[in-house]
Amino acid sequence: MTSPDTPPTEETSAGAVTTFDAFARFAATAPPTPPQPGQAPRSLEQRLAYHSQFVTVRTPAIETLTPQVRTLMILGRHQQMTARPSLIVTGPATTGKTTALLQVGRTCHLAHTRGAAPGDDSVPVAYVLVPPGATAKTLAGEFARYLGIPVTARMTTAQITGAVCHTYTAARIKHVLIDEIHRLNPRTSTGAEAADWLKDLTERIPATFVYAGNDVTASAVFTGARGAQLAGRASLIDCLALPARAGEREPFRELITALEQALDLTSHRPGTLPRLAPYLHERTAGRIGSRARLIRQAAIEAILGHSERITKTLLDTITLDHLAKSTTGPAPPNAVPGPLIGDRPHHTQAIATAASRHHATTRTRPAAHTAAARPGHRLLPPALRRPAGTGTYRRANHPAQNRRPTQLTAQHQTASSAHVSSGAGHSASRKPPPPNEPTAQYS
Repeated sequence: MTSPDTPPTEETSAGAVTTFDAFARFAATAPPTPPQPGQAPRSLEQRLAYHSQFVTVRTPAIETLTPQVRTLMILGRHQQMTARPSLIVTGPATTGKTTALLQVGRTCHLAHTRGAAPGDDSVPVAYVLVPPGATAKTLAGEFARYLGIPVTARMTTAQITGAVCHTYTAARIKHVLIDEIHRLNPRTSTGAEAADWLKDLTERIPATFVYAGNDVTASAVFTGARGAQLAGRASLIDCLALPARAGEREPFRELITALEQALDLTSHRPGTLPRLAPYLHERTAGRIGSRARLIRQAAIEAILGHSERITKTLLDTITLDHLAKSTTGPAPPNAVPGPLIGDRPHHTQAIATAASRHHATTRTRPAAHTAAARPGHRLLPPALRRPAGTGTYRRANHPAQNRRPTQLTAQHQTASSAHVSSGAGHSASRKPPPPNEPTAQYS
């Protein structure tokens, strides 16, 4: 067992507890504890490691999930013919779903080990991550890997499934925690096969299944007939961002206060972070993961910078994750504002519009339409050209000449043709225009 002051290793991180040995070490490792009165000061490395791990504050999702899992376990204890009721923890990213799932698994594991008889080798909890692009075989392989069931490349899905069901039943697993459930996509053939396999597993293993995923109700997990089967057996627990105020309570400020009390900084002033709760809520959008990272990183910066206190000035220098920055919150101090066109002042819009028109009229023309390709002629200015496919002669865009276009009617065209035919005899005596005189081009 590692002490609370040791830095977290890869085996005890949330992404590496997908084997029984790793999960057992994670559950048995004492969580980091804040400094106690009369305790000897910790070293620099110990305090950095402590803020790297930091404490886990009981969120509303953890408080709701723990009793519901216990109730569902009792509800489905003697249910044999059909799948037992299950739970789904859903919500946006970085709202503490995986943390809640792991904390519930740790609680169940510790409760079992405290009451287990000597020699009891049963496994109370299984924790499985749904792999990206999961198929029935790869998902079955993840279940087998958790208990160390040997799997070969030649084994079929049915063979792996039989070994998993037999071993999980023999190990008397009571809770199966499945994370990243949103990766299942029943709309594809492989995803539908994996969803059917998981449904079959819930009916063959006498355990309570708890799922966690990002916005499960809006994903493909609940779509179609397969999604309806899962939705009909699972209760939802929403793990949302904490509001600044809920009735007479201030949930976000309460959690900020609990985190401040757990800091191990020598010069930090108590009450600083609760007073900054509106600012912290705006920057993190109430997301638990973003809030925890911001405070942990600020504490580490305060230790390394020898200030030993967290201030708003220090918090302003911390760069948050992209999701929190894109959701809400002010721009970093060194960011250059780049407003959209709709947000620009009128004179800025006018300048931008004029620049775009100038660019449109001065763009490079193909070589076939240049004056060099047609000796003796100069092209008309763009404002005097006739739009292709019309009989409209467009005049120059000038205030003095800003009149409506002249459209040649059929009567005018007939009269013009007659006038040209009557003057055909004089056409030969006309002199051609000088080479440098511009000639109107209508074709």
